Amino acid sequence: MNIELKSIIESKLTPNEYVVLLHFRNGIKDQLWFEYESILEQLKSKKYLNDDESVTSKTLKLFDADVLDISYHENKTLEDKALTLSTLKFIQIFPPIILPSGVHARGGMTTVKTRLKSFISTFGFDWDIIYQAANNYVNRYEQQNYKYMKNCPNFIFNKDGESTLALECDTVENNRKIQSNR
Repeated sequence: MNIELKSIIESKLTPNEYVVLLHFRNGIKDQLWFEYESILEQLKSKKYLNDDESVTSKTLKLFDADVLDISYHENKTLEDKALTLSTLKFIQIFPPIILPSGVHARGGMTTVKTRLKSFISTFGFDWDIIYQAANNYVNRYEQQNYKYMKNCPNFIFNKDGESTLALECDTVENNRKIQSNR
């Protein structure tokens, strides 16, 4: 039996509870889950999370580092794991809303991950610049109630292959050069 499945059965957690708890264990706290608040309450009542939503020793024991390496990331390369975590962080810069254009601001994980991988191989910007560029973009449009803002996947590359993210990254890089020359 797969180690991860065995852990879920023995812990008496639902698969959704297990995945949300795994995210908490790895420092990722997002509200993308259906019935997120009720899952948190269940995890608190089962003593996997404290009232302040920090993980308990029971959680740490459940997600022993060796078990995590064997089960959860079993078939993923280190590069893919890093890209997945970076993609999650990137997606969370965008608000979990429907834009005035009628599309979800965040977009789908698979699409965003694929486009980010292509973006990095094309432009070579580091994650620090990419995150700053996305934050600048979203903050600028937030002041306008997100009117005319592109959603996350189209911000990276639109259907014509043009990248607003690349323009934003160039701006961040240029501003850093100007600051360092002062």
